[in-house]
Amino acid sequence: MKKDLHDEDEIKVNKRSTDRLFFESTLLQRVSDSMDFMKSETREFLDEFEPEGFEEFDLDEFTEYTFNQTDDFLDDLLRVKSKIVNPDDFPKVIRDASKNAKIALNRDSDYIRRAKRKLNRLNSDDGFVDLYKTNIRVIELCDMAIDLNERNWEAYYTKGLALVNLEKYDEAIEEFITSLSFDQDNIYPWLEIANANRLNKDYADAIDVYNRVLEKDENSYDAFKGIALSYFSCKNYQKADEFFKKATSIQRLDFDTLELWKECQKKLE
Repeated sequence: MKKDLHDEDEIKVNKRSTDRLFFESTLLQRVSDSMDFMKSETREFLDEFEPEGFEEFDLDEFTEYTFNQTDDFLDDLLRVKSKIVNPDDFPKVIRDASKNAKIALNRDSDYIRRAKRKLNRLNSDDGFVDLYKTNIRVIELCDMAIDLNERNWEAYYTKGLALVNLEKYDEAIEEFITSLSFDQDNIYPWLEIANANRLNKDYADAIDVYNRVLEKDENSYDAFKGIALSYFSCKNYQKADEFFKKATSIQRLDFDTLELWKECQKKLE
């Protein structure tokens, strides 16, 4: 009896590890060939690597560097695609279908993940990161996430962080407030609103917002430290010293803040 070709159990696809993928697009084919070349070179390098060489080999650092380079590469591909393919050129029904597919795949979360990764690199020792371009790209990725899911609080929050880095404090506060409209119990946007006010030298507003954080979390190290820094900037060293003490009772102060506290104590002598 002839077997049914539609029987899924009878249909198998065999793919050897040596099989190569071929694309109709010349660009994609060049990318694929380059990645194959890199894989081959890496294997040869590891084969020739002396065992004693691993003593000075930082695997975590190498992994982080590799992820960063891959992330940059994928981001460059996305930007090229955005320039070549304009969604407005497609009929609305196709645009809607594409958007729905991205939503179903949680693509907005992917955009946010990549945006956060870029922000994290700004705080690393990577000297090759362009501060302005990186923050602008973070904002673009967050806008792409918002376009897919306008109720994703983290997109507004992450965008606000990038705007603070660009010293656009008023715009950042608006994004943090929007973030709170979707997650009012989250204290992180409150903290960032307070930080933005402090950096913008609106110290009274900053202290008010820090106090709102303390109403939600009476042991917030960041709130106590923020209040201390605000009072220090206002030259109210007595109050600053009081809140530096409260902050350090919860967590050890970072080096820069500790130096400010020492300066504060000298002012009180």
